[in-house]
Amino acid sequence: MSSGTGRGEVAGIAATGKSVPAPAMVFYKVKGERITQFCPHFDLALLMSQLS
Repeated sequence: MSSGTGRGEVAGIAATGKSVPAPAMVFYKVKGERITQFCPHFDLALLMSQLS
């Protein structure tokens, strides 16, 4: 679970100053000892509903 605080406009929604939780997953592709790809996934609809 990650969280963030609405401090700036996001997709037309004004900053609220609210801290909101957002379930998230992050996938990494690794070659050797280096991360070659970073792919975050989260529920955008849930996040937007909490910001508005």
